[in-house]
Amino acid sequence: GASDKFGHAFSAYYIMREAAFLYRASGYSRFWAEFAGALYSESVMLIMEIGDGLSVAHGFDFHDLMANNIGILFGLIMRQIPILDRMFTFQWEYVPTRHYCRNLKKDASRIGDFFTDYSGQKFILATRLGGIPYLSRTLLRYVNIDLGYFAQGYYNPGYEYNTRNIFMGLSMNFSILAGDMLPRGYTSSFVQTILNYVHVPLDYEIGTKTLTRSKNH
Repeated sequence: GASDKFGHAFSAYYIMREAAFLYRASGYSRFWAEFAGALYSESVMLIMEIGDGLSVAHGFDFHDLMANNIGILFGLIMRQIPILDRMFTFQWEYVPTRHYCRNLKKDASRIGDFFTDYSGQKFILATRLGGIPYLSRTLLRYVNIDLGYFAQGYYNPGYEYNTRNIFMGLSMNFSILAGDMLPRGYTSSFVQTILNYVHVPLDYEIGTKTLTRSKNH
């Protein structure tokens, strides 16, 4: 249902940004930090895809490579335009499905299967009102406007239908909230960074539209 491709894009985006941050903190210039971050993300994701290509279960997929590069490119664009970087972020939300939980109870070694528990995942482009000048000084800084995508049913017998969906919603900017509540330091920075990419599943969905729907065989 395309969740795998969104997952590739998000993973490449996240790795690129965090690697670029670490290179910059190590003394690289901004240009070389972003270049090295992009190259690092590209290398990691390519190695993973080659690993898939050597496995019987998956196989090499050029569409995965395309999704990886879209994620890296999006990360580069955001870092090049600071005002957009403050206003928007790409986030991943996950709530384990019943099918995943049942399999985990049967075999605890399958804990890593959450990567392919697609029906429990959402991918969100969040507009952070806290990143908009003037609004950042008001209580609206705690509000995000979310545009998201999720697919359900694919490879999961717990759903009657396979669906692809988009939605719009409102959520709290937990990253800013954590920054306001926690003392400044490594703990605060770490929590804010995680909450910048991981979407807490407490959003209010204004509307959801199903793009496709088919019987789950």
